[in-house]
Amino acid sequence: MKELLPPATRKLWSRIESDPLLGGFYLIGGTALSLSIQHRRSEDLDLAWPGLKLPNERVKALRNALQSEGWKLERNDSQESYEEFLIAGMELHDYQQDFIASVGGDSVRLSFFTASGLLDRLLQPSGSEKIVVPKLEFLFQSKALVTSSRSTSRDWLDLYMLIRDHGFTIEDYASCYLSLGARLELDIGLDRILSGKIGVSDPGYESLGDGLPTLDEVKEGLKTAIQSWRVSTAEDRFRRQND
Repeated sequence: MKELLPPATRKLWSRIESDPLLGGFYLIGGTALSLSIQHRRSEDLDLAWPGLKLPNERVKALRNALQSEGWKLERNDSQESYEEFLIAGMELHDYQQDFIASVGGDSVRLSFFTASGLLDRLLQPSGSEKIVVPKLEFLFQSKALVTSSRSTSRDWLDLYMLIRDHGFTIEDYASCYLSLGARLELDIGLDRILSGKIGVSDPGYESLGDGLPTLDEVKEGLKTAIQSWRVSTAEDRFRRQND
């Protein structure tokens, strides 16, 4: 197996993946996908909770346990998010907690958060006594859904690789949204990809692996797949109307 995780990420993941304090959390995002299809390196551990609020006592207990084992955990919360929640009369840490976990001079970002938006409708309580690493279909669905709310090169790379190498299609992409009654979000996601525009602060993915397709290849591949799907969908609709 390729060495996909930096030392601190690998060490922390090995420590927490079977810890019952995190039973029922879902590992999602780039690291979960990288562990599944081994297409690129990934650095962060993103743990989603299928509930209205985080189980804060369990998060606190894990933090204390890690610190007793030599890990240093520093909060890495967004000040802007903290103030937004405060204004709304809510506590950010009930919904999201971000840490930088350090050991031996290396560090990794560790995030706990409750699922929101369309992702909330995908996550279900599992009853698992350890972290759930979702199957590839779920990871594709979650990656598809996030593209309607942000435009990042890593998301597009992941989506492209899933379509190019793992049997998924734009039809599957559309089904993720339509099965949730989210037609507007589907159009937004497709339009974001077709625009080819990413943020100026996008970190890129060139350092995350050798032989990865260029961003231009990713954009063109996704654009071609979307346009082909739209033509096929229009042709099917025309045939049905004239049958």
